[in-house]
Amino acid sequence: MPIPEPGEADLLRRLAEPWLAGETITALAAVGHLLQDKYKVRGLDDAGAPVPSSRVERVLDAITDDGVSGYVTVRGEHPSYLAVAVYRAAGESRAWLVITSRRLAVLRLRDMTDSSEENRRLLADAQQERSVSGVLRGVGKLVRNSATSFAANLRRPPLPERPVDAVLECAFEVDRGALAAVVSWKPPMQPSLGKHGPRWFELRLADGSLARLETDAAGAEISRG
Repeated sequence: MPIPEPGEADLLRRLAEPWLAGETITALAAVGHLLQDKYKVRGLDDAGAPVPSSRVERVLDAITDDGVSGYVTVRGEHPSYLAVAVYRAAGESRAWLVITSRRLAVLRLRDMTDSSEENRRLLADAQQERSVSGVLRGVGKLVRNSATSFAANLRRPPLPERPVDAVLECAFEVDRGALAAVVSWKPPMQPSLGKHGPRWFELRLADGSLARLETDAAGAEISRG
């Protein structure tokens, strides 16, 4: 469940002022992926990876939405449909779904002191190495960098307390008319975890696709108007 730090929503609102350009935020929710991703999109497998055209129909037939086999998190006729893009954008850290008077967007608060992106680069470099010694050197750099960044993160105040380190990025943006509806939703067989547990909602897009996202109790208000 996405758990925003205290003051994170206010920080986002302040940083978003230039992006808003006078528009009004009508809904705001911290969002993230569900525990189990399952795509029902022609041309993608259930994890969202491209599949050969000969397998497309079989994949579509295999993915259902019920309490026995699971649930669908993204549904659409083609990978270019909006639900695919918005769901992928919502998987970023510190992602927020924002609905304004004119736009639907996923904005991301990025901590410039966070070295997780550097760790991803080191991992990618290690994967490109062809020799065993090169792989070991790459993994060693990754382990050392991860340990250093973990220790630094423990000492660092929350991002809302050091706004100078925050950068706002737009991971997804379309015209408000692309949003058909936002409705509350609950995964099949999911027990209730109380008032502080996760909440879910379904974005229905005008192209007929849909994406289901997880949020917190405050973010659940987005499906109520």
